[in-house]
Amino acid sequence: MTTLTQSVPVSGTSRSSLPFHLGAGADVLVGLELALFGPDVARLTMPALDTLLGADPGSVLRVLGLALIVFAIDTVLVARSHGRLGRLRAWIANANLATAALGALLLLAAHAALSPIGIAAVAAICVALAVIGAWQRRNS
Repeated sequence: MTTLTQSVPVSGTSRSSLPFHLGAGADVLVGLELALFGPDVARLTMPALDTLLGADPGSVLRVLGLALIVFAIDTVLVARSHGRLGRLRAWIANANLATAALGALLLLAAHAALSPIGIAAVAAICVALAVIGAWQRRNS
């Protein structure tokens, strides 16, 4: 065993990888949706935007979808490891909580650029990320 995957004693509490696997599953589902249907999602959620970060919104969402899939793979690898790599579980939880906070700020700052469907989607994703991130933090 390498030092990245060797067992490390856990102090007193049992750590579950379930919240990490559920979070990764959700990331894959959303990532696939964005990667495959980015332009359609952009038209539904941000109909008034011609560009997003200087590019076509559909293309930006496709790249975001691919990034989510990579993050999901990383999440599963970290959740399954008990060595040094397993110590990054708190980082995964904090990344989900930070993303929820950034989504809430997006709603406050740019809600006029979103359609009602977009506002509802961002709000639902923020709530889901906050719940999963808090659950992950308790199990990291």
